[in-house]
Parts: sequence; C-alpha cells; structure tokens
Amino acid sequence: MKFLSRMRLIYQISLIGLSALTIFVIVGGVLFVADAQRQSAENSADSALQDRLLVDDIAKEFLNARRREKDFLLRLDEKYVTDHAETVAAVHDGLEQLSANPKLAPFETEIGSILTSFDAYADKFSKIVNLQRDIGLTEEGGLLGSLRSSVHDVEEALATYNADNLTVIMLMMRRHEKDFLARIDPKYVDSIDARLAEFGPALAATSSIPDDEKKKITGLMSSYVSDFKALAEKIL
Repeated sequence: MKFLSRMRLIYQISLIGLSALTIFVIVGGVLFVADAQRQSAENSADSALQDRLLVDDIAKEFLNARRREKDFLLRLDEKYVTDHAETVAAVHDGLEQLSANPKLAPFETEIGSILTSFDAYADKFSKIVNLQRDIGLTEEGGLLGSLRSSVHDVEEALATYNADNLTVIMLMMRRHEKDFLARIDPKYVDSIDARLAEFGPALAATSSIPDDEKKKITGLMSSYVSDFKALAEKIL
C-alpha cells in the first residue's frame, strides 16, 4: 500500500495549494464582509449579529470540509466524500444567503469572489476523487484491480510450464511496475516496454510451450502491459 500513500501525497500537494489560498479568501473574506456590514449605520444590531453568526457558520463548515478532504486522502474511504459534499453544500448555501442579502449589496463583488474560489476548491476535490476511483480506492478496485488480475493470469500460465527464463523477465516487469508506483517516474514505463521486447523472442524460443499456449500467453502479456499503461496514464 506504500504506492497508494505516494499517490495520495501527490494529490495532497496539488490540492493543498489551492485549499490554502481558498482558506484565506473564504475565512478572511467572509469576516471582512461581516465586520463591514456590522459597522454600517444602516443595519440594526440584531441583523448584524445574525449575519455575523452566519459568517461564523460558513467559516466553521469550510474547515470541516478541509477535514473531510484530508480524511479521504488519508483513508480513501467513500464515506468522507459524502461528508465532504454535505459540508460543501452547507458552505455554498451560507454564501448564497449572504449574496442574496440586499444590505450586503455593496460587497457583492467580494462575496462573488468568495463563491468563485470556493466552487473552484470543491471542483478540484471532486476531480481528485474521480481520478482516485479510476485508479482504485484499494488494490482490488479500479485500474489497480485490473492490473493485479492480468498479472496473475500471466504468472499462472508461466508456472504451468516452469519456464524460468520467462519467469525472470516477468519478475523484472513486476519490479518495474512496483518501482513506478513507488516513485511515479515515467522511465519505468519505458522499462516495461524494454522487457516486453525481450519477452516475445524468449517465448518464441521456448520449445517446451505449445504454439497455441504461446499465443495465449502473448495475449495475456499484452493485457498486462495495456493495463499497466492505462494505470500509468491516469497517474502521470
């Protein structure tokens, strides 16, 4: 599971940059609007208090959204996606209430900027969730699951014929696969191709394997490499 941690780290780096900026925009922006509105002589003390409480709720829910974001990236559990969506809805509803308040019309631009920044944050998180679903929330799911299944098919076929030379090449490919997932380095995609170029001639030269089985193994190996490249394309 170390490679999942590595991928999560990459996603967190890209997401936290936007999230950190959004925190300043959301929390700082809504507090600015609330304080300015509260100080306006046109507004009653009760109205100002209600708006300030709404702003406080918005800030609190945004921080809750950040917590759910981090929980998902750490645990890759769908329940945190649902929790995050609920907090996003609460923040968005609160911001819409501020936007619809005629007494805050002088701050329409500021509130609009806050909404835009928050929507960008929510969209970024949604894209990361969908990407991780495609890759796989576990080793058995998504493209990770397909890769695991295809490589087991190749290994089982080779084990039937005790083809040590082919098994060695297969093990090297598995090492490249694991190195890629650990380091997220595209050079290992080229390494897989290099081993595949060796595997074909080696398989053809192995007299102990019937021709029909060679065709089967060739197809299984092609599926494995295709699954690996599909996974690599999603990650890179």
